[in-house]
Amino acid sequence: MDLSAASKEGNLEQVEALIKGGADPNEKNEHGIPVLHTAAKHGHVAVMKALLAAGADLEGVTNDGRTAFDFATDLCMDPAPTSFLLKAGAKVAKPEHSIRNAWSKETKQLLSDHFELPIPAPRPKIVLDPPSKAEWKTLLPKIEAVFASLATEKILCIPDAGFTQGMAHSALATAINDGADASGGWCFTTSQDMDRAQSQGRMPIGYGSDAGTEEAVVAVGKTLVAAFEAAGFAVEWAGSASMRPTVKVRSAL
Repeated sequence: MDLSAASKEGNLEQVEALIKGGADPNEKNEHGIPVLHTAAKHGHVAVMKALLAAGADLEGVTNDGRTAFDFATDLCMDPAPTSFLLKAGAKVAKPEHSIRNAWSKETKQLLSDHFELPIPAPRPKIVLDPPSKAEWKTLLPKIEAVFASLATEKILCIPDAGFTQGMAHSALATAINDGADASGGWCFTTSQDMDRAQSQGRMPIGYGSDAGTEEAVVAVGKTLVAAFEAAGFAVEWAGSASMRPTVKVRSAL
């Protein structure tokens, strides 16, 4: 059993033994997820404490930039990992965003009390507008053509790049290592995003830039949105680097 698996199971004895044997407390699994994140997602506070004591990076990130705090708030029903990380000094860039996206009511309340901010009102219910099978056969080539056109902007696009965002980032990294040009940025959809496009009529798109600035990321988002709108698609996007654009796929029919 490796450190990632032991952290997922909450096997403190095995975690401590592996660390004593030289395992890296900042080890990542095959999807680029650090072991601290894994322990946080599964609610294993004792393991998190042992990892931090061994030198795990409290502010370490996944391939798509998420911290252990993000995993604790967004992916764990138990508020204990979030509480532990706050006490450990985890940085929280956007408290309002964390409160809104926290999975459980208990974690939302914990964050609300900690930051002395109100719990945001629920977002309006999304109206679903799924395409028929015949419509999807027409729409998919249009979507693929938009992604392909972004190569002229030196934006690397990989639709249906894996089941999770972590897998998609791994696919992007592999393509870049193989010589693909991503100097203008990159974008992707996961297989889950493509499933949503068919079942809900809404296709979220991941995007970013290796330039390292929010301005560069927003610029990629603007180019992405403009390309889809030029092809006849309506796109929902707040213009923020922290939000994924969502294409309303039937709007191009």
